[in-house]
Amino acid sequence: MRWLVIIGAGLLPATALQAGPCATYEADAVQIGERTYDPADLGFKVVTIQLERNPEQLDNSCQSAEIEITEQTGYSITLRNGSNKLDTRFVRSPRFAQPADNLIRLTGNARRDLLRDRVLLIDMLEAPAGQFVLPGEYSADLSMRVGSGLPVSFRVSLFVAPSVTLLDGGATRNLSLGEVTDGGFISSDFLYRTNSSLLVTAFSDNRGALLHENGEAFGRIPYTARIDGKIIDLTGQSPVVLPYVDSRQRAGTLAVNVDPQPAAFAGTYRDTLTITFTAN
Repeated sequence: MRWLVIIGAGLLPATALQAGPCATYEADAVQIGERTYDPADLGFKVVTIQLERNPEQLDNSCQSAEIEITEQTGYSITLRNGSNKLDTRFVRSPRFAQPADNLIRLTGNARRDLLRDRVLLIDMLEAPAGQFVLPGEYSADLSMRVGSGLPVSFRVSLFVAPSVTLLDGGATRNLSLGEVTDGGFISSDFLYRTNSSLLVTAFSDNRGALLHENGEAFGRIPYTARIDGKIIDLTGQSPVVLPYVDSRQRAGTLAVNVDPQPAAFAGTYRDTLTITFTAN
């Protein structure tokens, strides 16, 4: 007996492997721009970051890869120097959706722009004016993740400068000692805020004297000036140091004293005293 066995095989037409959706791609983040924060400046100081993706040609499906920026420890995105904090808030930007305290997520339009242009600038944080915190670097360590990729670390920071501002109006004061035959004394308070110690210098147009209105030939009346009780050099060469106490509004005093002048010519005597406050 014989068997007739027919053996056959077939092959299906080959089909191309389909690429899966783009899960991630390489990108870096870095802060750009000037970073000095002066508490006395007006307006906001903005923290700007630059995102830059790798130069290879990417598929449009990469636009779907979410891009998130977070604080590395999971806390809120805050600029700190030790236990001190510089208050900031998120900029209202079309580049990211409504942010949480510790999370920024880029919008679809921002992801598309990064894919197309390779470089994307984002105004991320803004620090309001008038924060007289201690000078130094205030920073936050952040991470950026593209899709399912590994996080990329970067730092944002602002450098708070020593600063002072006078709070009580105009920069010019007119002080009158009155009739000084028997001597004279007058004082004037000034209000200020600072985040550091101050160097105060004074420069007298008439070299530390009140000059007669008709000229020096008619007489000079020497005087002394004090800042917070400390005699100040009227040549502008030797400053008085006002130590830092705290960043709240403080009051200082300028006092001017003239000794008795029984032999001086009658008339009006004047000087202009320029006082400079420098945060140290």
